[in-house]
Order: sequence, then C-alpha cells, then structure tokens
Amino acid sequence: MKQKLQLLTGYVEIFLICGLVYSWAVFDHILRKEGVYEELCETTSGGNETCPAQDKIFLQVTSAGSLMVSVGGLMYGLVIDRFEIRVTRILCALCLTSSFIIYYFLDLSSHLVWPFWILLSSSTLAPLLTTFKLTNNFPKHQMTLLTIGDGIFDTSVAATALWTYFYNNGMSVNFMAMVLIGFMAFFWLNTFLLLPKKNPKLKEENEQDEIHEEEMFLEENEPKTPSGLKYFTSKLSIFTNLSTIMFIVSYVIIDTRLVLTFYVVPTILENTFEDEEEKLAAGQFFTKANSLSFVVCWMGGALADRFHRRKTINFLLIFIILIQVGVSILPLFATSWAIKFMSIIFPIGRTMFYGISSMILMDRYREDFGFMFGVVNLTAAFVIFFMTNYIASNTEFLDQIMLVLGICCGLTVFYPLYELKQIWRESDEKTKKLESVKN
Repeated sequence: MKQKLQLLTGYVEIFLICGLVYSWAVFDHILRKEGVYEELCETTSGGNETCPAQDKIFLQVTSAGSLMVSVGGLMYGLVIDRFEIRVTRILCALCLTSSFIIYYFLDLSSHLVWPFWILLSSSTLAPLLTTFKLTNNFPKHQMTLLTIGDGIFDTSVAATALWTYFYNNGMSVNFMAMVLIGFMAFFWLNTFLLLPKKNPKLKEENEQDEIHEEEMFLEENEPKTPSGLKYFTSKLSIFTNLSTIMFIVSYVIIDTRLVLTFYVVPTILENTFEDEEEKLAAGQFFTKANSLSFVVCWMGGALADRFHRRKTINFLLIFIILIQVGVSILPLFATSWAIKFMSIIFPIGRTMFYGISSMILMDRYREDFGFMFGVVNLTAAFVIFFMTNYIASNTEFLDQIMLVLGICCGLTVFYPLYELKQIWRESDEKTKKLESVKN
C-alpha cells in the first residue's frame, strides 16, 4: 500500500508542477497585467501603447527557460543516478521553493522574473525522474506505469488553466505564490516522510522475457559505481555502443518533428483554409484532439508488459515512425480531411513516442537512466532551437522543410529494425547453446 501511495503522490506532483513551465502564455498574461517591465512600453502619437522592448525581454526569458529545462534534465539525471531519490528531491525542492518565494516578491522588481523562471524551468523535470524510479517497485506493470506517467506529464499543462481562471476572478499573485509555496510544503514532507531515500531496485517478477532477466542479473552483479571523475567518465563509455548512437539520433529527429508541429500548425492552417471560420474550427479541432493523449498513453506500456518487452517496444516504435511520416505528408494535400486526420494521429504518435522512449531508457539503460534522459533531451533542445530559428527565417520553404523532416523520420526506422535483428540473433545463439548442451 505504501509503494502505491508513493507512486500516486508522484503522479500528483507531475500534474501540478511539471506543466507550469510549459504555460508561459498563462504567466505572460499575468506578468503583463502586473506591470512587469511596463516601464519599457511607449505611447505612439496616435495614443496607442506599444511594448517591443517588453516583448523582447519576455522572449529572452522564455528562451532561457527552454534551455534550462533541458540543462536541468541532464543535471538532475546525473544527480538521481549518483545520489538517488532523496538528494534529487531536496535539490529540486530548494530550487522550486526559491522560485515561488521570488514570485511572491515579484512586485519589488521586474528583474525578479529572470530567477523565478530559470529556477522553475531548471527543476520542472525532477518530479518526473523521481516518479519513474518508483516504478521499479512494480515490475509486472512497470512499462504501463511509465507510460501513464508520461501521459500525465503531457496533460499537466491543462492544470495551468486553473491559474488563469483564478487570477481573472480576483486571485492576487501573492496569494497564488502562497498556494504554490504551500504545495512545496507537501513536497518537502513527502520527500522525508513517505518516499524512499534510495532508488528502488527492480525485482524481476516477469518471467516471460528471459533476455531481460539475464540483463538484470548482470546489472545486479556489477561492481559498485566508481566515484568522482571515474564516475562521469564511465558514463561516456555508453556512447561507444552503436545502438545508443542510433537511439539518440532517432530520438532527436522524432522529437524535433513533434515540437515543430506545434510551431507550424498556424501556418499550415493559413495555407489550407481561406475561410476564417473554417481555419478557426480546424485549429480548435487540433487542440481538442490532444485530449487523446491521456486516453492512449498507457496502451504501449500495457502491450510491453504483456508480451516480449524488447520486441514489443521496437514494433511499437516502427508504428510511431509511420505516424510521424504521415504527420509530415498529410498537410501537403492541403485539404480539410488531411488536416483532421493529422490532428487525430498526431497526439497518439506524440504521447506513445515519449512513452516508448521512457521504456527504452528504463529497459536498456536502467543504471544510467537519468543521464541518458538528460542527454537526449538536451541534444534535442539544441536542434529544436536551431530549427525554429531556421524556419522563422525561411517560411517560404516550409513545405520542403517538413517533407525533409518526414523523410528523416522515415529513416529512423533503421533503429528498431537493427534492434529486432539483434534480439533475433541473440535468440538464435541461445537456442544453439541449448541444443549443444542437450547433445
């Protein structure tokens, strides 16, 4: 019962904390209302107020925050691998509590928005990482629980709509900050009173995947993790593996494709629909279709728990790659049915991809889960930053850029095919060994 409660509180923390940093639109609205950097606004000769300098600073704040999300992911990944759950949560709690205290005193200086947003951004992934580690307590259902966590993370942005509602109905920034600080009191108590100090060790109970059992046996009998510089250099040895390189490249390509979809949807709708009402309806349908994320998030994990784990994960990844190719090609038809079909398959592919990625990281890199989680997210962040700036400067080539991304997504199919070939080769070798023993 205690382990179930630990996991449940982890899901609650993901829903209430992780979405905050992805809701800059909410804070943008609040900060402007509160007069943050309003001294930079100017009044034109026509009596209209323009705020280009304020807009520029807010853009800089969000850019810094986006980078810190990925940097923080790598930092907390290394911490949770090396120092385990409690130290990770203490560091996270210090950053988040400081962030919300700064938010409380935001009326003292507009410049406080910088440390507020950077501290919040850098620690937003920590609750997700610690909750993922707790799934080791449920070996028979671990993959399902991982994908549910990803689904909650996907929908956590919805929780931020409550802050807009309360603010518009009279809640002050100070009271909002007090509520967030109050939740951090729960976070601190949960850290010391309920959650384990160390990362739970997986006790393999699922006997249907013999290959995975052998890997776990080898991991349990490895020597203790080296300390200091040797620890970090040992992490780098991961990149000598071809499978690891292929996974990172595949993750970066598909993640870039997913993130850029949100960026280019307004342009796609503009090019497809001439009627404003049709364009608005299509945009609303795309937004509503994202609710499919939580409906399908658990399915990939449930299949992986039910059947051969590694084979299932790679077959699912092939399915997701086909979806991403479809998302890239469908807008080129510039028809209503194509946009609707894209709107339906996009959230399914997005949520299942992040769930599958979490399963791969936990299944193949269990002892280096945090480090690999940080590496793939930080690498993808730099590529996405470059691509968004490139597209912004070359909007006339949007169709060609999206087509190239679709082709790149299609090429990532070599990764799951390579993995499946390795699985079958290992299976054949094991069969031959058993036959030789019998003979």
